[in-house]
Amino acid sequence: MSSNGQDSDLNAKILKQLEYYFGDVNLQRDKFLQDEMKKDHGWVPLDVLLTFNRLKQITTDKAAIVAAVKDSELVDVSEDSEKVRRNPAVPIPENSLEFWQEVKTRTVYIKGFPPETTLDDIMEFLKPHGDIVNVIMRRLKESRAFKGSIFATFKDKESAEDFVKSEGTQKFKDIDLIRMMQNDYWAKEIAENKERKAAEKALKNQKKNETRKNTDDAHSAVHFLKGQVLQVTGLPTENVTIALLKEFFNKYAPVAYAVYEQGSSEASLRFQSSEENAAVNALEKMNEAAKETDGKIQFQGHELQCKVLEGEEEEKYWADFTKNKSAKDARGYQSHNRRGGRGNNRRGGGRGGGRDRDFRNNKRARVDDDENAGEEESDGNGVKKPKVEVDDVKQEVKTEAGEVKTEVKTEA
Repeated sequence: MSSNGQDSDLNAKILKQLEYYFGDVNLQRDKFLQDEMKKDHGWVPLDVLLTFNRLKQITTDKAAIVAAVKDSELVDVSEDSEKVRRNPAVPIPENSLEFWQEVKTRTVYIKGFPPETTLDDIMEFLKPHGDIVNVIMRRLKESRAFKGSIFATFKDKESAEDFVKSEGTQKFKDIDLIRMMQNDYWAKEIAENKERKAAEKALKNQKKNETRKNTDDAHSAVHFLKGQVLQVTGLPTENVTIALLKEFFNKYAPVAYAVYEQGSSEASLRFQSSEENAAVNALEKMNEAAKETDGKIQFQGHELQCKVLEGEEEEKYWADFTKNKSAKDARGYQSHNRRGGRGNNRRGGGRGGGRDRDFRNNKRARVDDDENAGEEESDGNGVKKPKVEVDDVKQEVKTEAGEVKTEVKTEA
């Protein structure tokens, strides 16, 4: 029994609970208690405190509370024994970053408690290892179930560090515990979060690259009609244009696409057809027509050697064509976005302004394609990109898709 006639264990529990309520750490966090203290110069009615669950579990007897705290250095009792307050002689620390940083230096993270562990169980476990001023039982956000880990704040830093180092704190009821200073715990959490985010980012990039690779593979696995492309060699190196080539070969089958480098003796032509072997059929007609002369296919007095692409050569032609067309489409999309809507602080932006100017100033070599009449094939990305060997050559090319102006300019 204590000097006030009460059970000493009960006195200790009541005193500890009241000093916890009015302690430095809890009082900084407890908005309700702060508001109650503002109503009457720091005094809080015992009737209000007895609505707190922890105190109600210990006692509901006001006289027992008054008797337990009458000698406390932190808690005062009013003359009518109906109210208590924090002793004005013990100032409340400023709620500042420095205060909470200091609290962390004496706070321990402990993990491994069973889910059914109560606060009383934890306090009993911590009691032999120093004065505890605050315990936070960490709970799941939705269910509020105990997670099995706590933050325990000791009265001083040395007690907290001794607890972490002590072999006597390694187990709770034969269950191994993880113990570390709170600052070490947060440093570990930050490092693990960085690693996790880096791993997630790497996985995301890996999936993105795999998706891009699958897309590229799908593009490279081109499906095409066989026997559409004719490879021509033996052309004269002067006075040859795409228009003249198309005019000559259109007699045998409609030319859909022609690639020719001015000054070269070679060209490739793709014939327009919804069925296979359009180039094969065109070549047969050429050979048939050649029988009426000397059996040779001639263009401007030069004998041509013609063959229909097959196998790997044909697959490479179509793979290159598809790749270059995709790259051209992507450049066109990016260029459109750069010019952007309604000007975007650039001349020629919005509503197509400045398109004619860009067309006139762009003097790269082109290939002619009736399927995409008037579209530009830029250097380094088109099929067999031409490099013209003359100054300011202008060609007027008429195709089945309409009139197309082709401008060519290179250095002599």
